[in-house]
Amino acid sequence: MKNNITSLIFLFFSVFSVNSYAQLYFKNSTKEPVNITYAKWNDSKHEDHWYTRGWYSAEPGETIKLCSGIGFQEYVYYYAETVDKTKNYDGDTRLLVERGGKSGFHIKNADKSYKKKSSENYKWEKFRKFNYKKGILGLAKVKQYINLKY
Repeated sequence: MKNNITSLIFLFFSVFSVNSYAQLYFKNSTKEPVNITYAKWNDSKHEDHWYTRGWYSAEPGETIKLCSGIGFQEYVYYYAETVDKTKNYDGDTRLLVERGGKSGFHIKNADKSYKKKSSENYKWEKFRKFNYKKGILGLAKVKQYINLKY
């Protein structure tokens, strides 16, 4: 009986920790190099908020890892544009990105209007929604791939 309970507890934590370790990848299936940013919900016990992180670069045909530990949300947002900024791959959800300044950024509360006032380099972009693919028991698959096509 004790072994069965121990096995069930181990199975429970193993299954639910899958999302904690699941990884998000981006595949550039276009013929042009692109820059990518993504937005994720931070659902820690101490603070809840949307944040954006970027910029990541991907050459044509290249697959890059955007993040590990996607959490328990069912989706993530992303925005991509060609390096020369002649094309963008946008959506309907307005979030902040950083233009100019440092090459990498992390903007906490990226959906809040007041946050834009904290930096002249913060600009609104419209992000696309990407729904995580489900695997066993309805949990997110361990590897998630956003595949950017024309």
